Amino acid sequence: MTVGFGLLGPVNLCVDGRRVALPTGRPQLLLAALLMGRGRRVSADRLRGSLWAEPPPSAQVNMRAYVARLRVALGPYRDRLTWVNSGYALRVEPGELDLDRFETDVRDALDASREGRPEQAADLLATGMRRWYGEAAEGLPRYGALGHGLDALDESRAVAVEQYAAACVEAGRTDAAVGALRSLLADQPGRESAWEGLVQALVRSGDRAEAMAALAAANAALLATFGRGAGWVLPAEGPPVGQGSVEAFDLAVGLGPVGAGLLGGDAEFGAGIAPGVGLVGGAVVGQHPLDDHTAGSEPGDRAAQCADGGGGFLVVADLGVGHP
Repeated sequence: MTVGFGLLGPVNLCVDGRRVALPTGRPQLLLAALLMGRGRRVSADRLRGSLWAEPPPSAQVNMRAYVARLRVALGPYRDRLTWVNSGYALRVEPGELDLDRFETDVRDALDASREGRPEQAADLLATGMRRWYGEAAEGLPRYGALGHGLDALDESRAVAVEQYAAACVEAGRTDAAVGALRSLLADQPGRESAWEGLVQALVRSGDRAEAMAALAAANAALLATFGRGAGWVLPAEGPPVGQGSVEAFDLAVGLGPVGAGLLGGDAEFGAGIAPGVGLVGGAVVGQHPLDDHTAGSEPGDRAAQCADGGGGFLVVADLGVGHP
């Protein structure tokens, strides 16, 4: 006999290989809260906070009824759901919960990545991502500690997608990386780390035109979401560089040669400052880490950085050109 539990999508229960029709609504929330406990006791107070935004006076009585219905659904495994010290615990054996299998995939992938095996890391993460069938406990309301826990699970899935993309880039599978990140960004357009990963993947693929387009899309999405643009710029060669880096500042204020071929920013405006210098939205003068570097700058350098009059842009240069 076997039993299986699912949290990575709609909450589900399988008994002896057969999907069991669970009672809808709060009984499923109760099962989700118990599964998040990983076999440990979950106090009755915590369970009430997970089942209702404002528990009614009948909450304890209702919860006992939900427990009874879950025990019926568990069938021959009903004894696994027990009352323990003013709380409930649901015993889950290793390998029975899809979340446990996903987390094992991620751990094994990180080990493979650290050991210089990006192909295996990508394959393991792909296996882990296929365990998901939607949001964690999809379709259920999120209250209290359970809601926070489910939000954290969804975030772990997004992080795994980014790790998968990074492993694919290292393994030379840039098309797979780009596809995964575009899908993630379709759901989370304000996810800056995914935009940066997408630009990096496109750069590694050799398609800098698409990388430029992705950078422009990132700025637009982040401005719409947070009121600021990306925190990095695309040099003429190599991966994105943080706007707050000393390298970006040195080149922007002319401490080294700057050349043509600006990627990103407003090239037409930048041409009025120096060849290869442009503007990237997102850093308001007076609030950006680069301002720390301007204290000892010559007046002309400060004017170059602030040439837009403090309208929310950072002047950057063709960062692909080295300087002494």
